[in-house]
Amino acid sequence: MTLEQVIQDIHTLTSELETFEKKYAILSEDFYRLYLAGELRDEEPEEIQTYGKWAAFYETRQHRLELYHRAFAEWLNTARASAPTNGLTLHSHAHLAEA
Repeated sequence: MTLEQVIQDIHTLTSELETFEKKYAILSEDFYRLYLAGELRDEEPEEIQTYGKWAAFYETRQHRLELYHRAFAEWLNTARASAPTNGLTLHSHAHLAEA
């Protein structure tokens, strides 16, 4: 998975999480703590499905953030080692977003 793909996944997952956050007026990290602690009522099939989906999006996003931070640290180390003394250069990957 490329860094660009990881970032795209993060944006997509964030959008999905924001939908739940707006609907239930609670941030995903707070929902997830309640979910893990078993404090949420989940007796109806819709509740079970919704909470499971929300938790899965949250867990996947956390995993993608970890991947991003590791990949970014590697990129930064490489870029710093080969960068001229006038600083790092960021290159646009806008063409990837259009695909």
